[in-house]
Amino acid sequence: MKGYAAHERGTLDAVVQAFDEEHPGLRQCKTTEKNRNRRETREVAVLPVPRDSQVFARWAGVATIGTIYRAREINGKLEESQEFFITSLPCKVRAISQHLRSHWSIENSQHYVLDVTFTEDASRIRKGNGPEITSVFRRLSYFPQVVVLILWGFSGRVNCRSRRA
Repeated sequence: MKGYAAHERGTLDAVVQAFDEEHPGLRQCKTTEKNRNRRETREVAVLPVPRDSQVFARWAGVATIGTIYRAREINGKLEESQEFFITSLPCKVRAISQHLRSHWSIENSQHYVLDVTFTEDASRIRKGNGPEITSVFRRLSYFPQVVVLILWGFSGRVNCRSRRA
């Protein structure tokens, strides 16, 4: 999935304006999950990109614009957020919703491993470039195959026979 958060000022204004208008191609999906003391609701809405828009013509291959609204209630406290995005995926709301959700599960699992295994949150390294450097080493040790590719110089084929020559 190729997607971008719509942070650029002209793009963000165009996306927000598209959702303010009534549009026959609007597709919506709402999911609610309850886990432990937390209730989370996600509402995803997508639209096909307007063909006559100069703003979206700058983005090669963009097919869909969308928004995701998240409401999370933890122990009675409500947290809300809304983000806008553009993507090259076709305008299928359920598929996009699943992509967005799976992205966060990958993020959360990586952060869990980095915190539990490497105690990243408890790190006392605070000065200079130390935090960034140790963060890179933690991530490289989390993905050892990346280290091998970097050290060997990735050429597209990674096997012992091609490395002996």
